[in-house]
Amino acid sequence: MCNIAGYAGTENAAPKLLEMLRRQQAFDGGVCTGIATIYDGRIFYRKVVGDVDTLIRTTDAMSLPGTIGIAHTRPGGSPETYAFAHPFITDNEDMAYVTNGTTRGDGYQEKSQKACTSLEEAGYSFRDRAFVNHSFFPKLKDGSNVSCVEVRMNMVDKYLKEEISIPDAMATALSELYTDNVSVLLNLIEPEKIFALRTTRPMATLLADDGTYMATTRFAFPEGVNGEVTQLPLSHVCEITKDGVKVTESKLSGCEDVCEVTPQVYEEGYKRICEMLSGKKDAPLYFDDLEIGVYNNMKDIWPKEHSLVQDARLVYDVLWQLRCEGRLKTTYRMMNSSGHTKERIYMWLED
Repeated sequence: MCNIAGYAGTENAAPKLLEMLRRQQAFDGGVCTGIATIYDGRIFYRKVVGDVDTLIRTTDAMSLPGTIGIAHTRPGGSPETYAFAHPFITDNEDMAYVTNGTTRGDGYQEKSQKACTSLEEAGYSFRDRAFVNHSFFPKLKDGSNVSCVEVRMNMVDKYLKEEISIPDAMATALSELYTDNVSVLLNLIEPEKIFALRTTRPMATLLADDGTYMATTRFAFPEGVNGEVTQLPLSHVCEITKDGVKVTESKLSGCEDVCEVTPQVYEEGYKRICEMLSGKKDAPLYFDDLEIGVYNNMKDIWPKEHSLVQDARLVYDVLWQLRCEGRLKTTYRMMNSSGHTKERIYMWLED
C-alpha cells in the first residue's frame, strides 16, 4: 500500500514531508518516491525510483521552497510502471496529484479506459507513459499505457475547466471513477490549500501550532509535535490549510457505501489482529500480511458485506494502540520485490 504525507503550515514543508515519508515507508513504500510543493505561483516537484533517502541524495527535494506540499511513496511495481511514480503533474503544471488505493470497485478498469479514451480525444496530454503488457493500465491510441491515477487527475482538471470549484471537480470525477482510494492534490487556483477525498484508504491529520500535518498513518507524525489527531471523513472533499481541516459540502454521489470502523468492528478487529501477531517472533508479519488478512478473512466483522472496507485504516489503528500499550514488537528486515530490495517493519506480539 502506498503512503502519503501532507503539510500546510508556517515552516518549510519539504523537510517535514520527507521525514514523514521516511517514518512510514517501512510499513509499505520505498520503491518510487516523490514530492510537490507550491511557492510563488509555481508547483515544484521531484520524483525518483527509490526510497526517501534516494530522493534526497539524487535531487534537491529537501530544499524545495514553500510552506505547503504533498509527498508519496509507493511499495512496488515493475520496471515498466516506474514511469508511473507520483506525484502526477498536469500538462500545464498547475496541479500535483497523489493517491493511495487499489483497483477494487465495480467495473473500475473499464470506466478508467473509457475516461482515458475520452480525455485523449479531447486533446489531453499524458506526461507519463509506458508500454505495459497488462490490461489494468489504460491504453492510448499509440499503444502506450498510462496510469489510472493520471486519468483521474486529468478528469478533475477537465471539470475544473468547466469553471466549477476544486471540491466539486474532485467529487464529480471520483464519483465517475470510484474505487478503493484516497486522493490528495495541490492546485495553483487555491495555493494555500491541500484538497483530499477519502473513500476507504486512511488519512490522518494532526493540527499543531505550526500548521496541519497529514499522513496515511499517525506513525508518520514527528516526535514532539503535539495536537489533535483525527481521521478524514469518508466521501467528502476536505480542504486542509495551516489552520485546520474544513469538510466541504462536495461529496461522492451514486457510489457504494463503505462501512465505518464502529466500536464493535474495532473491538473484534483488535482481537483478531492480536491473534495474527501473537507468538510470531520467529516469523513476524509485515503490514501487507495484516491488511490482506483483514480484507480476505475478516469480512464478517463489518456490519454488512461490502466490496470496499476500511481494512488498512483498521490495521493502522490497531497497531497504534498496541504500540501505546507497549505490546507491539518490531524488527527491520530486507525484502526483495520486483528487483528492488526494501527495508520493511516486521511485527509480532509476545505471549
